[in-house]
Parts: sequence; structure tokens; C-alpha cells
Amino acid sequence: MIFRAIAKLHFIIGLGMFLFIGLMVVSDSMTARALLLLPIVLTFMASKILHSIDQANEVENMMYRYRKRMDANNSFSEPSLPSGVLSDGTKEIPS
Repeated sequence: MIFRAIAKLHFIIGLGMFLFIGLMVVSDSMTARALLLLPIVLTFMASKILHSIDQANEVENMMYRYRKRMDANNSFSEPSLPSGVLSDGTKEIPS
């Protein structure tokens, strides 16, 4: 649930970036343009941070689903070795 809120915040920050870029294009003063550039840079950095959080969460969810599926299939168990072969790969010497 919190990650959906982060995604919405990411979208709002993107819209804010376009607003500040539009204001920067319309303004005539160089000082105003310089001051409007600061929020653009800050929102861009915040957008990149939120995007990386979204990606990390998505990878974590994929790994969780994969592990859950593998646990259900018991795929994490040790593979069985052919008869007469020890766990280190050597053959058993018959006595």
C-alpha cells in the first residue's frame, strides 16, 4: 500500500517538474529562471530516488513470489545423486 502512495507521489513530482519548466520558459528575468531551475533539479532528483525505490520493491516482490513458488514445489531440496556416488563427486569404493 505504501508503495502505491510512493508511485502517486512520483507522478505528482513529474507533473510539478513540467509546471516549473513551463514557468521557466515563460519568465523573462534571468534571476527568475535561475530560481526556477532549483526546484526542477530537486524534483528530478526526488523522482529518480522514488523510481529506484519502486524498482527495488518490484524486484523484491518478484523474488518473494519466486521463492514462494519454489518452496511450494520443494525445488530448494538437495539434488539426488546416483547410487555409488558420494556428495563430493567421488565414487564409493565397494568393500
